[in-house]
Amino acid sequence: MAMQLKEIIEKNNLIIVADMGYDNAMEIKKCYDDNITPIVPLSNKHQKQKDTGKFTRYKFVYNKSDDNYICLNNQILSKRKVAQIRDNGKVNFIYSRASAICKACPLRYQCLPSKTPYKSIFRCEHAEIMEEHSIKMKTEESKDMIKKRGSIVEHPFGTIKIILGWNHFIVRGKEKVLGENSLIIFTYNFKKIVKFDRDCSI
Repeated sequence: MAMQLKEIIEKNNLIIVADMGYDNAMEIKKCYDDNITPIVPLSNKHQKQKDTGKFTRYKFVYNKSDDNYICLNNQILSKRKVAQIRDNGKVNFIYSRASAICKACPLRYQCLPSKTPYKSIFRCEHAEIMEEHSIKMKTEESKDMIKKRGSIVEHPFGTIKIILGWNHFIVRGKEKVLGENSLIIFTYNFKKIVKFDRDCSI
């Protein structure tokens, strides 16, 4: 969508702000490659694991020079020769340690579920980009832009629900829902145009 917008407005550099949940590594890399700066907060995908008292992947230190991970028991998780390729084309490199080492580890129950024989960490092929992106999202500038986006973009949904009285889709199926949604947005925008025209004529 950002690439389409860039083409439409004919601008070489673009900054786009999106909501949490759109932090897709492949799409964020495409943005950076196309001179588009994405301001997209990262969702916490490891909170559930943290809540159970287990170590998250952030407790493991990545050693860039040797391309491996170091665990809290100072053991090395080596990179496997075969990577995991997802259906969407995303490539994950796998780092693991021998099951015998993990079974004898004094930190095992803080690290692994009882039936899992050894620790594995998946590292996305675009991990470096995402790590840099994560640091950028913690800056005050990024936080201010995300906050501003919320004040501009989120209120129309409340307005549509309260003023238009809409609170759920009355049709079923993707095509029909898209049609109903288009009518709702058209009505909202049309009312704004009418109000703007009326205010300007006063």
